Amino acid sequence: MKAALTVSYLRNLPFEAKKPVLAYDVKLKGFGVKINKTTKTFFVEKRIDRKLTRIALGVFPGMTLERARKKALQVLSELAKGDDPRKRREDRKQAKRISLNLAIEDFFITRKNLAPSTVNQMNAAFRNHLADWQDLPILFITSAMVLKP
Repeated sequence: MKAALTVSYLRNLPFEAKKPVLAYDVKLKGFGVKINKTTKTFFVEKRIDRKLTRIALGVFPGMTLERARKKALQVLSELAKGDDPRKRREDRKQAKRISLNLAIEDFFITRKNLAPSTVNQMNAAFRNHLADWQDLPILFITSAMVLKP
């Protein structure tokens, strides 16, 4: 269904017991609200590679309609540029799983032209000076930690 989404309209929308209902905004194409048994969730919908993609933005009334519209414009803009916010989020999750130890191992694998003595010296330095950070995800290593004497 299409409607002019307003705060009063959202407040008066009844929850749907049987199956979710999608209410699309007439002002902003691709923006809407999904109403189910217990929640009213703002979303953005757009085709990506011929596949319809729906991205949840937040739940009403926890997220205001104004804030949801701004977020929708931002997400739609990113999608129009070819950026998928879900992929970026997944990339960040993956990066959090990469420890310093794993990053250094990968460094040595990709730098096959390093002399064995160089590899040994770098490994020794890593074990001696960065042993506490071995299992730390690289995203959690800050410049303040590196600069700390």
